[in-house]
Amino acid sequence: MLAINPAQAPDMARKYGGLAQGMLDRRTREWRRRQELVDMFTQALGGADTLTLVTLSKVQTAAELSVAAELTRVRFMAGENISPDDVVRTANQAARAEKALGIGTKASTAPLTLRERMMQEQQA
Repeated sequence: MLAINPAQAPDMARKYGGLAQGMLDRRTREWRRRQELVDMFTQALGGADTLTLVTLSKVQTAAELSVAAELTRVRFMAGENISPDDVVRTANQAARAEKALGIGTKASTAPLTLRERMMQEQQA
């Protein structure tokens, strides 16, 4: 586990911004939201017992990116100096990470042929 020297925390906050500080401190709303998302993604993938270490790492990354996207959007809406491009980039990165987990994907069915549609209409 990564140990943070409290004396270095102000330097880290300056270097990485408030987001990084909130993500490192387990007492924050950001950390609780991250854990909430990790639990949600883990359950959607079948539970912690079924996940490999690689998949668990991807789950954690997706949760962290989702929190970053949420915070960026909130800061933008609050009028802070966040560009719309930053909002879009973080949201897209989070969406890609979530999509990579494969949660909620269904095998697509082939579209019905005209004949099949006509038969369905006759039956109805």
